[in-house]
Amino acid sequence: NIVSCEKTCNCNCSCCNQDGSDQTIQRPGGNNGSNNDGNEETPDNTETYNHTFTQGYAGYYGNFYEEAGQPANVTNWFIELADDDYDLDNYEGTGYNIALELFAAGTSSTSIPSGTYTVEAFDNSMFSAGSLMYGYIAEDETYGEYPAGTWLYSGDEAVAGATSGWVKISASGSKYTITYELEDEEYNITFKGSYTGNLEFYDETQEYSNM
Repeated sequence: NIVSCEKTCNCNCSCCNQDGSDQTIQRPGGNNGSNNDGNEETPDNTETYNHTFTQGYAGYYGNFYEEAGQPANVTNWFIELADDDYDLDNYEGTGYNIALELFAAGTSSTSIPSGTYTVEAFDNSMFSAGSLMYGYIAEDETYGEYPAGTWLYSGDEAVAGATSGWVKISASGSKYTITYELEDEEYNITFKGSYTGNLEFYDETQEYSNM
């Protein structure tokens, strides 16, 4: 059953750009996977991360980007998956976790349609059903700069942001199988993995309607 909660996702979805303006895909200094010295030079060799996650939840944001052009019959979702070494309840630990922000057909707040979701940019049908928000750095007066969209994390440090790739979701009753293969083309990082199990659903529209 879907419930309201006080969860705040790693990407701070409530502060993501909502005006449809173009975003520069940047990386936070010092948190660039193989580029931990903050050097923006692209590494020569591709680095690959592969994870089988064991826990996850899904946050329902409804028509969150309505003013920026999200259609009324398209639902915005934030999914977070993590391994055993990461505490999803308190957002702490040394384990890996991934944030996926996607747009699904329909307006159900308790289920995510099966299908393939592909990374799109703001100027390329970003808010259409079947699209996946790419990973970028947003800026907010309160939070400053922070990773937004689809990112792989090690603990609370951003490792790679998606610039291309896909996420596949298959639902059988309350059980979900999620697989993904994404790339951070700026830093030659590939990150892929899977999750099979139930998702706990949270209705984030209730939280933000009271703000």
